[in-house]
Amino acid sequence: MIIFLNDDRAYRSWATHHRVGFVLEGKRKPKVGHLALHRATCPEIKIRKTAPTGHATAAALKAVSLDREELMAWAAEETGSAATYCAACRSDEELPTADTDHSPLTRLTRDILDYVLEAALIHMDHERPPYHLTAGEIAACFGKTLGQISPALHHLIEGGYLTMPGRSHAAAAIPPKRILLPTVLAMRTLDAFQNESLAEIQSELDKIQAE
Repeated sequence: MIIFLNDDRAYRSWATHHRVGFVLEGKRKPKVGHLALHRATCPEIKIRKTAPTGHATAAALKAVSLDREELMAWAAEETGSAATYCAACRSDEELPTADTDHSPLTRLTRDILDYVLEAALIHMDHERPPYHLTAGEIAACFGKTLGQISPALHHLIEGGYLTMPGRSHAAAAIPPKRILLPTVLAMRTLDAFQNESLAEIQSELDKIQAE
């Protein structure tokens, strides 16, 4: 478990690279009813592009872990009462690792796309370190092998959401060092880019591709 105070950059980095994790948010000196458990991807606690420095971790502590029970145990020890669960992200439920419906994108595929988009946004906001998101890093983030995530990556590439220099055969696992980049189509799925022209979006993408 890690506790973040006055360090939005480190917190955002952790949340970006541990999307299956959990975040316990509350007042700096938590008391009964002051702590709530969220998923790392919960929109209720997401740091926005326009958030001022210190906005997220200055106003409240954020304790993070991949282990939900570890955070709940710490909350009970600190306050003598269980933390509340966020209804928005259903942090009390065990979610399946993949969708069973027939939507164009499975849950894993959507989560991977969200992860790539989040990484791209961070590098658009902060020029360093250079954008270098590889298939191996994506697999590690989701706790899967390259063979397990390759079908989802191929699906996103074929659907026009991701691009990858040096395409590999659709039936093969993607090499771990191949870089994955979002496309204009992928960026247009974000509210912040829906009113921008295709040329403006491509210009933003060119900046991180040129690094």
